[in-house]
Amino acid sequence: MKFYLKVFNNFRNILRGTVYLIGIVALLLVTPKLFHTDPAIILSGSMSPTLKIGDIVYIRKGNSYQVDDIISFRYEGVEKSSTHRIVSIDIDGNIYTKGDNNDSVDMVTITSEQIEGRVVFTIPKLGYAISKLQTKRWKILLVCIISINFLLGFIDTDDKEGVKNEA
Repeated sequence: MKFYLKVFNNFRNILRGTVYLIGIVALLLVTPKLFHTDPAIILSGSMSPTLKIGDIVYIRKGNSYQVDDIISFRYEGVEKSSTHRIVSIDIDGNIYTKGDNNDSVDMVTITSEQIEGRVVFTIPKLGYAISKLQTKRWKILLVCIISINFLLGFIDTDDKEGVKNEA
C-alpha cells in the first residue's frame, strides 16, 4: 500500500508542478499588459541572431521611432505583423525596415501609423511553448491536467496504517 501512496503522491506532485508552470507562463503573458506591452512570437528567422524563431517579444506603442529601433508593424492588407529593424526614415516620413538576417532592405516602406510598437524586451524560446499551448489538443490536455490535480486535492493520502487512536 505504501508503494501506491508514494506513486500517487509523485504523480500528484508532477501535476502540481505542471499547473504552477502554466501559471507562471500565464503571468508572463498577462502581467506585461499592466505595463502597456503586448507579447508577440517570432515566427521567422529574418531577425536572427538578434531575435530567433520561438522568442517572445514584448512591444510597446511609442510616440516616435528612430533608426535602429526594432519594431513590429503590419503591411497594408496583411493580417500578421512583422518585426524588423528601422534602417532609415526619409524626409517624407517613409520608414525603411530590414531584418537583421536579410541581405536587403524590405521592398515596401511603412508609415508610423502601421507600427504596432517598439520591442522593449525578449524572452528566448518561450514562444515554442506558448504556440503549442494554443492548439486545441493542448488546451484539452491542460484542462484535464488541471481537473485531475483539483480532484486529487480532495484525496487524503496520509499514511494512517499503524497509527493508534489515543483517546
